Amino acid sequence: MIKRKKIGILFSHNENWIGGSYYILNLVSSFLSLDDKERPEVVIISWKPEDAEVVKNTGYPYVSFLSLYIPYNFFEKVLFRLFPNFTKKNIKKKFSKKQLDVVFPASFNEKFINIPNKVFWIPDFQEHYYPDFFDVDEVKKRKTGQLQIASSNSKLVLSSNAAKKDFEKFYPKNKCKTYVVNFAVTHPTYNKLDVENLKKKYNIQGNYYISPNQFWKHKNHKVVVDAIKILKESGHKILLIFTGKEYDFRHPAYTDELKNYVQQNNLSEQIMFLGFIDRLDQLQLMNNAEAVIQPSLFEGWSTVVEDSKAMNQYIIASNIDVHMEQSKENCVFFDPLNPVDLADKIIKQQQMEIDNSYNNYSTNIKKFAKDFLRAIE
Repeated sequence: MIKRKKIGILFSHNENWIGGSYYILNLVSSFLSLDDKERPEVVIISWKPEDAEVVKNTGYPYVSFLSLYIPYNFFEKVLFRLFPNFTKKNIKKKFSKKQLDVVFPASFNEKFINIPNKVFWIPDFQEHYYPDFFDVDEVKKRKTGQLQIASSNSKLVLSSNAAKKDFEKFYPKNKCKTYVVNFAVTHPTYNKLDVENLKKKYNIQGNYYISPNQFWKHKNHKVVVDAIKILKESGHKILLIFTGKEYDFRHPAYTDELKNYVQQNNLSEQIMFLGFIDRLDQLQLMNNAEAVIQPSLFEGWSTVVEDSKAMNQYIIASNIDVHMEQSKENCVFFDPLNPVDLADKIIKQQQMEIDNSYNNYSTNIKKFAKDFLRAIE
């Protein structure tokens, strides 16, 4: 009988940070690329059993659920009111019985998890570069957590060499053992969807470009709108589709401001907002676009770029370090603060022959799984 490594994964399916959810789902899916004897057991740690069901939908066979919720009898409730730490002791006892080998992504807030092998993950260091995109308390919270990690003798997973460079820059005296683990995406079967029916569903006329990002300010949608405006004024009518959840809790008015700007500049026929759509629909729309546009000002390792690589789709991406580290083929880069540069790159893309020849992306997926398992050993 195979003794599988038990990986406790803290997970909550969250549409407000869908990138974080996709990261975990892609991680678990990557284990399918391994020989059966190498596959770990994934224990989803959450308040809701529904979160484990989301992970099970990946088709990975070794997924179980560990609830953070513990029902209390009357006596225990009285104890909890008198001694708040009682609940932590109770949960700690429960977790120790499960004998998890490792917990990921760990946090110092989860002190109740009595597992010595905790592996941390910092997605990126955006708040150091763009503090104005966050409220003061959020910046403080993030930096405090990073300092705790840097001061510990823990393992830390980072998604790119750019992020590792930032970590060493901001915490030069860190005591961590760092691992760069480039994540890869595992796509559901999207290409069986009829493209013409899909275009009718969303009222898309003709060819189009697509920019599939959540509507967070650092995703930099406005440079795309301004580029489409420049192209229209020069006689080029380009159709651009935005997809993604249209809410930024840090800047609630952001999406409305963007939509108003589109209307005020008479761009409603050139720019469509589809909102948060079905993942299969989104992927097939990306697959059949003229190109994908990724204008983000900051990323840890972009899911949009990985999606494009996995489907051999051409991508026009901002020239931030992580994008240039992440994408080497079927791509061109532009200055994210310069809409003229983006407009120029769109025109040049239309004039070139795109090589969409097959690449073996499955090697990226297997590398993701193996690199991650090495990091948590």
